[in-house]
Amino acid sequence: MEQVGKLSILRFVAGWVVIMLGLLATPILGGRAAAQRPSLPPSLNEQLEAQYPPGTVLAIQKEGILGVVPTSARTCPASYQGGKLSPGASCTAQVKNSSRFLAVGEKVYPSNIQVNLAQEKISFGIVDCDSCNKGMPSSSYKSQIDFQFAKGYLENASVPVVEDVISEVLAFDTSADQQPQQAQGSPALQGQPSEAPVEGLRNNDVVKMANARLGNRIIISTIKSSACDFDTSVDGMVKLKQAGVSDAVIQAMRDAQDAAKAAVNDAAVNDQTVPGRVSISVRHRHSNAVNWLVQGAAKTEYYCSGTLSVSTDGTVTYDCAQTDDPSGRCEHVSFPPSSLKDVKVGSGGNLHLASRTQGNFDFYGSSDDIKQAQAAIAPPNQQ
Repeated sequence: MEQVGKLSILRFVAGWVVIMLGLLATPILGGRAAAQRPSLPPSLNEQLEAQYPPGTVLAIQKEGILGVVPTSARTCPASYQGGKLSPGASCTAQVKNSSRFLAVGEKVYPSNIQVNLAQEKISFGIVDCDSCNKGMPSSSYKSQIDFQFAKGYLENASVPVVEDVISEVLAFDTSADQQPQQAQGSPALQGQPSEAPVEGLRNNDVVKMANARLGNRIIISTIKSSACDFDTSVDGMVKLKQAGVSDAVIQAMRDAQDAAKAAVNDAAVNDQTVPGRVSISVRHRHSNAVNWLVQGAAKTEYYCSGTLSVSTDGTVTYDCAQTDDPSGRCEHVSFPPSSLKDVKVGSGGNLHLASRTQGNFDFYGSSDDIKQAQAAIAPPNQQ
């Protein structure tokens, strides 16, 4: 009996050893299986974002895309399906004073891409590329196109095929690539040294420096000493903040972009390609009647800044580029010929325009610019 008991104990111990060895081997084998398991391929959303990285310049190919000002909380997406682009008519009336249709050929940047497999839809956000659209007022208008596909299409769709559909509305801009080649092959320029196009710093360059933990002083110094082409729209600044860029650097980017826009506007004043046309940089003072009523003598003035243009037929337009008004007020107005009942330079050096239908407007700028604008506006409107 004693011998049988010893054998039972030995069997019991051996069984536990086998069980423990099995438990120890499971993580090892499981780890090997996990290591051998193939990684998931990138999603359609990830592949499209790789195809359209920040800073990609696209050219609009279809009419009907409504752009709204950067401060607008509402966007009116256009819908594209089966080769037909339909404007977002449901909300057009609500943003009519702060929107315009983007022209065919106008250059834009991608701002965001969202793939919704359940709705078979790709939402493609865009923002105006102000530095690319020469001769047009700075605006940074934003918009969105919803590409709609048939049921079950996007689950197995290839990126090249989807990209072909997107290019029917938003094509890659190749003008920058073609220009150097044409210059090199032109007989008139053979034998002359060619200048490489200067590429400015963009948002992704600043993000790279911030992620590399370079100090604010180094990043800001680089911004100040470089040509810049930043997206400083509301969405652009939000993405910069989410990427870890400091407030000081974002402010330096805004300052650099404002300086670049001012240089473009100054060049437009001397542009003789359209004889008789005047275009100047101005600030528009907002009415402070509400502030006066609420705050009494503690008046607070707000300004928006942009471009005041006078065409050869006497039409006057003002397009706001940015504003310091907390309400987000940023006008885009047009005065047809003979619609102004008073055009004069005020005591404060401001250009005062009194419209028959749109009220009074006061614009501030350099003395020479204000006088030039008054001289261009007054004759066609003195009827």
